[in-house]
Amino acid sequence: MILRRVVAAAAASLMACGVVTGALVESAPSVGAAGGPTAYTIQFFGREEGCQLATVDLSTGAVTALPTAASRGACVGDLTETADGHVYGVATVEGAAPTVHLIQFDTATGLPTDLGRIGTSTASLGTSPAYPAYGGITFDATGRLFVSMIGDDDACKNGQSSGDAFCLYQVDPANPLSATFKGLGTLTTNEQALTASCDGRMMTLADADPGFNSLQFGGAAASQATDTTTSTTSGDGVAPQGDVTAQVLALGANAILNLRDPSNGAMTPIGTGVGTDSELTGLEFDSSGKLWAIGSQFGAPTVNRIFTVDPTTGVATAGPALSGDAGGLPAGLALALTCPVALQVAPTFTG
Repeated sequence: MILRRVVAAAAASLMACGVVTGALVESAPSVGAAGGPTAYTIQFFGREEGCQLATVDLSTGAVTALPTAASRGACVGDLTETADGHVYGVATVEGAAPTVHLIQFDTATGLPTDLGRIGTSTASLGTSPAYPAYGGITFDATGRLFVSMIGDDDACKNGQSSGDAFCLYQVDPANPLSATFKGLGTLTTNEQALTASCDGRMMTLADADPGFNSLQFGGAAASQATDTTTSTTSGDGVAPQGDVTAQVLALGANAILNLRDPSNGAMTPIGTGVGTDSELTGLEFDSSGKLWAIGSQFGAPTVNRIFTVDPTTGVATAGPALSGDAGGLPAGLALALTCPVALQVAPTFTG
């Protein structure tokens, strides 16, 4: 706070002298013990045990659970954080007609609050019965909220008998029901995580998995060709072993990083896969443009880790193993995006 007052005073002094200042950073995310940023993630403990919000030090992998006990209500497919520290997730609410809901978390306690359904149609995150790792949610640099989900509205169905793609929607957090369709993703393709950078890029992970041949609502058209925006491994990575990890059937090993156009939902692949032994379940840019990820590195044993991803090649580099996660699997990553704000100052001349 003292630093912010000093910067503001300096800027005021420059303006009085007729000098136009450059850019001013509003704030910065919290910093972990080893100097890296601290993010939020969800720990998944099992279908019945539920999920719990936790903080994670991206430089060390240290996970600290928040006080609210694990519950099914905390199981979200992805997380995002506002510049001022509010954390949201997106979750499928099951039933005869599933819907997707916006969830807000108390960052002091980890308590989830259901803010209501997104859009007026049946919708899903295509979530595996074993693990809530699909779909995406992100705030962009201007504060707009976007959600990637399988909508059963006419626009998302795209002439199919039912929803068959992860479509992009813009959502008002104060009125999720009024979601606006922006565009289709790749048909019959699972998407994991959604993130946006200060320079306007939006990215997601895409993986074709024949085990979800209908995603949620119906079979794909037989005429649809293979799409190169998705992993060629078809989600069949090395089978994870041990603890709750055995419930995950290689959901997205070697998924492909994709640019996603926020204006129309179009996806453009970057590279050929994040890595054949890696599944990323959360993805987040920091304010400097570094792309972080969280997920699992398959092997003997499988290890949950922090990753960094090269946004120009799509290749993931394994970082520190998670510690203190009590056997939970990570799902989603949330990090405040605090972008530089240019000051619009007109020069003032005296004399």
